[in-house]
Amino acid sequence: MKCIPAIAGAVWIGLQLTIGQLSAIAVPQPLATNKAQKDNRQRTRNNTQPQPRQCPADVESLTALLVRDLPSYANRIYQRSRPQVRTRLPRGKTAHVPNYVIVAGRADFNPLNLGPGIYTPPEPGSEPKEPDQVFLTTLERQYTFADQPVQLQQFHWLFLVQTPSGWRLAMAYSRFSSYPPGSPPSPPRETSNAVLGQAVRTWLDDCRAGRIRPLPTASTPRSS
Repeated sequence: MKCIPAIAGAVWIGLQLTIGQLSAIAVPQPLATNKAQKDNRQRTRNNTQPQPRQCPADVESLTALLVRDLPSYANRIYQRSRPQVRTRLPRGKTAHVPNYVIVAGRADFNPLNLGPGIYTPPEPGSEPKEPDQVFLTTLERQYTFADQPVQLQQFHWLFLVQTPSGWRLAMAYSRFSSYPPGSPPSPPRETSNAVLGQAVRTWLDDCRAGRIRPLPTASTPRSS
């Protein structure tokens, strides 16, 4: 019977050791260490995430990107919102005449006078600042009902303003003619809400949101 206290003592010592080991395992890490690890994970996540691209502040760089992307933006609007022109063909067939913007270019920044007399640029620091005038040309292709391609050249006059939130399209005018030119261009008409104006506005929205990829440079490899 004397061995019972000895056995009970050994069991009690074993339980104490086991509880001590469990307590050591369950002890949480210091708050400072957890915070440092969290900060390191956040920095790693920020470094791996792509940074938003900046919309150019000068109108020349902005227009260079716009000219590159304008055909694809205009063509998407043509396909999405422009009603198809249809006519009846023999044997009950129908056809449509879509427009496609092939290329945009020939950007010019020499402003025209908006009032009588010779154009005089505004004095530095004067308010309000006049819109930046951008002139560019697009070449479009249209297929006739006989599937014959006809090319049209359009001349666009854009008024761009830089606001605290980014670039905006104030107004747009366009003229068109056949290509190669055979007759004088049409009179200018406002196209702020036409396909061109919608394409420019959509592109500017994406530019302000940082979704426009920059022009490739000598040190920047082209993406496949």
